[in-house]
Amino acid sequence: MGISELLKRNELICLTEEDFVESGELTSQSLIDHLCFDVELEKRVVDVDLWEPSEYKARKNNSEHSGVYVDLVMPV
Repeated sequence: MGISELLKRNELICLTEEDFVESGELTSQSLIDHLCFDVELEKRVVDVDLWEPSEYKARKNNSEHSGVYVDLVMPV
């Protein structure tokens, strides 16, 4: 059984399961990190966005890996 099937069995959703290089959202390297949310938290996701390491080479102490972040809407 694969990890995606195990996540679904446990009511978790992997927001970063997609191959973002294949889809064209990243150009050079796939993500090494994955974000998994339960079904209720996934309903609060507004956006999942990525960045390339080359965008941040000018900054000191940044990773050489692509990155990902998630915007959430939280109750007031």
